[in-house]
Amino acid sequence: MRPFALVLALALSHCTDAGVSVPTWGEAPLVYGRDDRQEYYQLTSPHERRLADATAVIVSGSALTATPRGYSLDVSDIYGDTYSLCADEPFRTQPDPGGCTAFAVGTNLVATAGHCVSFGECASTWFVFGFRLDTPNVVRSEFGTQDVYRCASVVARTYTDTDDWAVVRVDRVIKGRPLLRMRRSGAAPVGTPLVVAGHPAGIPLKVAANAAVMNANEPNYFQANLDTYGGNSGSPVMNATTGLIEGILVRGNEDFTFDTRRDCYRSNVCPDAGCPGWEDVSRTTRFVAFVPDLPECSSAADCDDGEACNGAELCVDGSCRAGAPVSCKDRNACTRDACNMVAGQAVCSNVPTSCDDQLPCTIDSCDPVSGCAHDPIVCPSGEVCVVGQCRPDVDASHCRVSRAQCTRHADCCSARCNARTGRCL
Repeated sequence: MRPFALVLALALSHCTDAGVSVPTWGEAPLVYGRDDRQEYYQLTSPHERRLADATAVIVSGSALTATPRGYSLDVSDIYGDTYSLCADEPFRTQPDPGGCTAFAVGTNLVATAGHCVSFGECASTWFVFGFRLDTPNVVRSEFGTQDVYRCASVVARTYTDTDDWAVVRVDRVIKGRPLLRMRRSGAAPVGTPLVVAGHPAGIPLKVAANAAVMNANEPNYFQANLDTYGGNSGSPVMNATTGLIEGILVRGNEDFTFDTRRDCYRSNVCPDAGCPGWEDVSRTTRFVAFVPDLPECSSAADCDDGEACNGAELCVDGSCRAGAPVSCKDRNACTRDACNMVAGQAVCSNVPTSCDDQLPCTIDSCDPVSGCAHDPIVCPSGEVCVVGQCRPDVDASHCRVSRAQCTRHADCCSARCNARTGRCL
C-alpha cells in the first residue's frame, strides 16, 4: 500500500438509505494471507461497528453535489476500470470516489495521514461518513448534512518518510458519530491483535481483522500485516482487545501486480510473514497532544461488548461499568443451568441432570433441593441384591459383596467389578 496523493474526505451516514446498485463480486486472496475485509452489513462485533461508524472517506469537494437533504456523492468511476483489474478481483464493480480515510477523534476533530491533507488545500477537502454497503449490492451515494464535513483548518501535520500524521478541525461539531479513544502513552507490543477500518483504493468502507503488530522497533510507527490499500491511508488501526486506536495506516507494500497472461492487474498477495515488510502505522502517541482526551464512554452503547450473558454494560460518569450477569438459576438442583447466546440474545437453558450412577443395586433419584440421591435397594430378610434384583440369600455364595476382590463383573453381586482396583462396586 503506497501513500496516496493529497485527497479530500467525507463522513458516515445513518439517516439516508439512498444508494446505487452494484453487481455482486467474487472473493480472492489479498495482501497478507487471506482477504479479511468485510462490508459494514457483515459486522457483528460492537467494537468493529463503533470503529466503522467513526470512519470517513476523504473526497474532493468537486465529487459532492448539494441536494435538498444534504449531498450526493459522484460514484460514476468504477474501481475495476480505474485500476484495470482482472475479472476475479474482489469488489471490482464498486465505485471508488475516495482518496484517503479519516476518523473522528474529537467534537470537531478528525485524524488522518499527513500526506492526505495539506494546509493549502484544506478548503477543498471534505469528509463523508457512511460511504458503505448496508446490503450486499447497494452502495450509499446520498448523505444527510450531518454526515458531510469540510476541512476548516489543519491543526497539526507531519509528513516525512518515517513520521506521517495530521489532525484536522472540521467546519462544525460532528454529530451522530462515536469519537474514537486513542492510546496516549506506551506502545503496543508485537503480537497485539489489530482491526483496521477504511476505504481501500477509495471504495466503500471495509473492516479487516485478524492482523497483528509484527514489528515494534521504530519510534514513530509500527508495522502490521493489515489487509489495506492506498485509499486506506489515514485509516484508524484499533487494538482488538482494548478497543483503543493504536495508530494511523500510512504506507506499505505495492497494492497490485500485473498479470501478463490476462493483461490486467490483481492484488499483491503476501504471506502473513510479510513480503518482506508489512504496512506502516503511525503511532497515536505522535499526535495525541493535539487531541483532548475523551471519556471512555458517552452512552451504554459505547460499552457494549456483544456478550449478552454477562449483562448490559453501563456508562457511569464517562467510564464503562460491568453489568449484572444474566442468572439462569431455576432453584432446582435437578437441572443444569446455563446462559447461551442465540441470535445476539441471552437465552437460558435448564437441562435435567442425569443421576444415574450406573450401579444396578441402587435406586437413583433427584430431589429439587438436595440434588441426586443413590439409595441402595433394600431386600427382604434372607435376600440380597444381585444385578438390580433381590434374590434368595442362597445365591450370595455365588457372588461377592461390595469391596470384595474380583476379577470379572460376574464375581460381584452388583455385576460391577472395578478393573483398576480389582474390587466389587
